[in-house]
Amino acid sequence: MNYIINEQTQAIATVRLGDNRTKIYEMNNVMFSKTNPLTILKNSCEKFGYSLLSWRELIEKQLQRSSKLPIPISPSKGIFFVPTTSDRNEQCVWVSYYHVNSYFEENKQLNIVLQDGQSILSDISLNQFKLQLKRTCIIIAYFYRLFNI
Repeated sequence: MNYIINEQTQAIATVRLGDNRTKIYEMNNVMFSKTNPLTILKNSCEKFGYSLLSWRELIEKQLQRSSKLPIPISPSKGIFFVPTTSDRNEQCVWVSYYHVNSYFEENKQLNIVLQDGQSILSDISLNQFKLQLKRTCIIIAYFYRLFNI
């Protein structure tokens, strides 16, 4: 399935389940795709009229860093995805910023609770996740200033 991230997409994560490569958490739904998460991100950016590479270049410049970059899939629709690790790491989970309900440490992992109550366990630390959310806030503020001032 050629999945495109949308307003209902809460998170995407790598899985190895038969031919499936991605687990997709939507509001009140879970589905699987044979496409890997980075390809889904790339295709979704393109569907909204942008390239993943151009977003990365812009975000690198704004944050003055080159790894663990949040990706604005569609700023006008408020779709911003936060990586839990480097996107080269298979354990990377991409979480939609506005779908994070809460998060807390549990058994040396971070439990990320989504808007509909689904939860995802990640190896990211609490402080690292807070930093990732803060970086995403900087990018959201950048787009807010760009389009609303």
